[in-house]
Amino acid sequence: MEEIRYIKDKDLTYLKDIREGLQAYNKMFTGEKKQDVRHFYVFDDVTLIGACSTEMGWDWAFISHIFYNDETVLRLLLNEVSEYYNGAVTGIQYFTSDQNRINSFISNRYYSAGQLIDMPKGQTMHYLMQTDLSSLEVSTNYIVITNKEKIEDYHNILLEKEKQHNNNRNYNSKKEEIVYAVLNKDTCIGGVYGYYKDDYLYVSFLFVNEEYRGRKIASRLMDLIEEDSKDKKYTNVYLSTCEFQALDFYLKRGYNIIAEVKDYPKGYKEYTLSKTIK
Repeated sequence: MEEIRYIKDKDLTYLKDIREGLQAYNKMFTGEKKQDVRHFYVFDDVTLIGACSTEMGWDWAFISHIFYNDETVLRLLLNEVSEYYNGAVTGIQYFTSDQNRINSFISNRYYSAGQLIDMPKGQTMHYLMQTDLSSLEVSTNYIVITNKEKIEDYHNILLEKEKQHNNNRNYNSKKEEIVYAVLNKDTCIGGVYGYYKDDYLYVSFLFVNEEYRGRKIASRLMDLIEEDSKDKKYTNVYLSTCEFQALDFYLKRGYNIIAEVKDYPKGYKEYTLSKTIK
């Protein structure tokens, strides 16, 4: 006999099970996809004047951390990233609410593919992307090192510079994770994972085992995480989903599409959606 129950998984005990279930489902559509992490460092003689870290997944690359002393260093970094990933990815993404950075990236052929208002409060987060991976003209004598493994001393400088940048903008990058799991007796059959950050709840992934679908379990999980968000006074929620996942499900729940990415992964579109909880 079934004993279905929902729990708030405060210790993230079932997070691995939920993630692996979703990954197995995704692979039925995507197959095995190459992943890659890369680190780029720019030096003026022996002084680090710029750096960034990137991740590759599902045929796109993402700039996860970046600092640069001036526009020339930024262009050099973006050129190096484009050159490294050219032919391997559809495009490159970077997310920021810093208007100066938005302008600088746009001047280097990035475009804003979507925005999230009040992320954080009073600011607008832009989904910056580019698919033209050819290099732009830049003339410098700076030295660039590209490395698969992060160089600890330089990476620490990158993180400290990024922290200073955020502090100067009164920007708090702290995040609080949240998981709701659904169990049949003691077996995890699904769950939802997200985190609070930048005045938003981000629903990172939702999964229900195939044999339990069609029983409104996913709806109940989304109800729980949205109710939690409301209790914590987070009224804005966003998430991403692919064509083979749950777009219609989220649209029926009142989410609105704010950005689309083609070939993420190849052959499919990814959608970013948001909702204001009333």
